[in-house]
Amino acid sequence: MTIVPGSGADNGDVVLDGRYLIGRPLGTQPRTYDAHDDVLGRNVLVTVLGSSTADLECIRIAASLSHTSLTRVLDANLETVAETRFVVTELPLGTSIASTPPQLSDVEVEQVRCQLQQLLTHLHGHGIGHRFPTGATGVHIDRSVSDTAPRVSTLLDGVYLLPPDQLSSARDQARIDDFARLGSLLEDVGVSTSRRRRERRRTAGHHVAQHRATA
Repeated sequence: MTIVPGSGADNGDVVLDGRYLIGRPLGTQPRTYDAHDDVLGRNVLVTVLGSSTADLECIRIAASLSHTSLTRVLDANLETVAETRFVVTELPLGTSIASTPPQLSDVEVEQVRCQLQQLLTHLHGHGIGHRFPTGATGVHIDRSVSDTAPRVSTLLDGVYLLPPDQLSSARDQARIDDFARLGSLLEDVGVSTSRRRRERRRTAGHHVAQHRATA
């Protein structure tokens, strides 16, 4: 049975490779599903791949990388027909910026920026880039692991091969584009956070005014 990418249906009866029980799509992220590994008894994330050779090469490269802000590759099926190629990664912890924006302070927004910049630099150094998904559905913030800084996890969806070395200008432009997308993402987070703070202050001021009026 083929998973329909981006469908909102419950695919709980789909089992890939005899072990990965597919659940619902992860938020609004296309082609990405919560799943359960029946062999090792753990929750994972399954991303259905396209037919692009570049996509497959990106997965192979990413599987060799290790970074705290990149979900680790646990398994993959890259050899079957295009419609059923998939990759299994860690299930990112924390809150998706897109689905439920976390309550981040200005300092925390800066800490998130530093982590994602370090991730981009790490990926670029290995010949791949990272287009942060529209709406940041692939970026998760986990504040339970540290008292000093939130931990960022990003999905592999959006990873792509940088142009060959001889096209240095194209590689530079790809890096610029990646950092520009990161800037837009964090600007949205910062604006959202500032707006929530203003709304809280406005609400608090309204309650104080009501209290004074009734006192």
